[in-house]
Amino acid sequence: MSLVPEIEARPWVLQAPSATPESGFIFKDDESVKTTNGMDGDESFLQRQYELAQLDQSQRVNWEMIKKLTVCGVAFLNDAYDMFAINIVAMILGFVYYNDAEGADQNTVPKKWDTLIKIAVQIGCLLGQLVLGRLGDKVGRTTIYSASLMIAIITTIASAFSSSMVKGFNVFIVLFIWRVLLGIGIGGDYPLTATIVSEYCSTANRGKLMAGVFAWQGFGNVLAPIVSIIVTVCFMSKIDADVLYLDYVWRIIIGVGCIPG
Repeated sequence: MSLVPEIEARPWVLQAPSATPESGFIFKDDESVKTTNGMDGDESFLQRQYELAQLDQSQRVNWEMIKKLTVCGVAFLNDAYDMFAINIVAMILGFVYYNDAEGADQNTVPKKWDTLIKIAVQIGCLLGQLVLGRLGDKVGRTTIYSASLMIAIITTIASAFSSSMVKGFNVFIVLFIWRVLLGIGIGGDYPLTATIVSEYCSTANRGKLMAGVFAWQGFGNVLAPIVSIIVTVCFMSKIDADVLYLDYVWRIIIGVGCIPG
């Protein structure tokens, strides 16, 4: 039973790893060579197997790993910002669209609209994880991951320009629609990021680096109120004169969420 890769037959193999089944390498007469990913023992598949084995055995953090981890970490920061900024935006929307209401309803978004815009991303996340996560296995993780980030960026910008477009579609319905689509992009990030980070980390560092990437969500949570305070302070004098200037504030807060992406 001969091993694959063979150094003489494949010049890209610099040094053969341990020749044991535990090493993760595939044997020539193993049927999995013919069935895995439909590669039929293709050399590119074997090269990928070798690269992954080298990563598992390596104790060092290389530049490719740092680049992948940074991209995934910033994406998580962006996701967390988009998800939690809506809590602040919802309060501002009350001052913009219900400043002329009477009594306890003044400057307060009704419960049904408040709930609708806050759960929109979670609905989209569920769909995104199921659909984009599966597509990542079929089409390619990097391709679908890039697509999910583009969805998040485009829908974040669209959310910032939400308005009462037609009769019966107020700003809250439009914002809900865009944020469901935003959630699909965010939902695709979670399963794909976990897989991509795992692939590019050695077994010795995988746990620490995975925790580090997911920790970027905490920075996104903190960034949302910081940005909100800064933007509000910048418009403070105008808001004192006319509260409707808060309409600019909430749109900027949401729009900033596309910058990390």
